[in-house]
Order: sequence, then C-alpha cells, then structure tokens
Amino acid sequence: MGSLGRSQVIILSYVLVTLELTCLFMRFSIMPYLTRQLGLDSVAFGYLQTAFGVLQLLGGPVFGRFADQHGARAAFTLSFLASSAFYLLLAAACSPALPGVALLYALPLPAALMHGL
Repeated sequence: MGSLGRSQVIILSYVLVTLELTCLFMRFSIMPYLTRQLGLDSVAFGYLQTAFGVLQLLGGPVFGRFADQHGARAAFTLSFLASSAFYLLLAAACSPALPGVALLYALPLPAALMHGL
C-alpha cells in the first residue's frame, strides 16, 4: 500500500466517499435552480434526473465487471475520476460563456461510472 498503512487507507477512503456524497447531495439542491436559470422547464429537469438514474443503473454492471477485472484501487480511481468530470461539467454549466444547456444534457454521461460507494 505504499507509504500509507492500512488504517490510513481506510480513513482516506471514508473521507473521499464522504466528500463524494456531500457533492452529490449538493447537486440535488443545485439542479432545480440551475435548470430554471438556464430557461428549462420542469419536464426537461425530469428528463435530466431520469437520464442520471438510468445511466447509473446501466453503468452498475459495467463498473462491477471493471472492478472484478482490475481491482478495487482501479475501480475507486475510475469512480472518482468520473465524479470529478461530472462536477466539472456541472460547474462549467454555470458559466455564462459556455453553452450551459448542452453541458447539462452531457452531465449524466459520467454518472454511469460514479459507483464509489
């Protein structure tokens, strides 16, 4: 495990998962406001939420197979990279210089690999 001991790796894993869950729940609070600011209606918001859930559902078996073949460390790395891409897209959607609506519709794509829990 390199220079980290087993207990330090476990603590680091808990801290990373706690950070991911905090960001995920903040996303649930931000999305309705952001979709209204970008001029989308509640139906479009429902499509975005549905796409997020469906991609997580379909990505679960793919992610599980990846974890079985490459190990837990690679799976955690992939999960946290997908989460980082997800939150960077969310932050970019808030920028007035970028096409926010297109970024919102691209937002669920990394969700297929966000299985850090």
